[in-house]
Amino acid sequence: MARFNSTTFGEISGRHGGAVAAKTQNNGNILRIFKAPGNPKSEKQVAVRTKFTFVITYMSCLRELFKYTFNGKGGYQTAVSYAFRNAVTGSAPDWTMDVSKLIVAVGSESVYASGTHAVTLTSGSTVKVDWYTGNIHNSPFDSAKGNDTVTVVFFNEDLREAMLYEPDVTRMDGTLEVDLPDNWTGGKAHSWLFFTRANGTMNSNSMYLGEVQL
Repeated sequence: MARFNSTTFGEISGRHGGAVAAKTQNNGNILRIFKAPGNPKSEKQVAVRTKFTFVITYMSCLRELFKYTFNGKGGYQTAVSYAFRNAVTGSAPDWTMDVSKLIVAVGSESVYASGTHAVTLTSGSTVKVDWYTGNIHNSPFDSAKGNDTVTVVFFNEDLREAMLYEPDVTRMDGTLEVDLPDNWTGGKAHSWLFFTRANGTMNSNSMYLGEVQL
């Protein structure tokens, strides 16, 4: 690294031949020898790259969904990062996705979501979703409030299609039925649920409900 003062050229920056010029807060103008970035291809580095590519490709069909369920706050990036760290199984180049470990919403612990929950097929492509209501009380300080709204997300992995359902029910109701698309019949649907404060200010973390054969 070289430090210099140039009365002829004044402040300069960027690449100049074999050097890169920049201005720093402490050292003033400096020159560094330009070195083209390498392209490391060790087995571990290649594995990381293929894993990241796999996650991006797999999650691309859910991009618009995540913009909504994460309130537009970097939802896709958050979901991809979480999937990369927690939901990918196998080894390069044969990666697979454990869908049960994906998240569709990240919220506040102040909106409590826990207990027994399930999704079951009732008839045709209609499914029934049940969730725990035993933690609802009358105190204004309770994190599980009876008037919390409910959102359910369904994902057909084979068709690469997602469906978001916001029914006119609350946490207190404890159950709902959803008619899934007819073209999903014969396939499998993964599902998640999360709660939202009645005023829309906070979500709970999403809960994976399970997979149902239609």
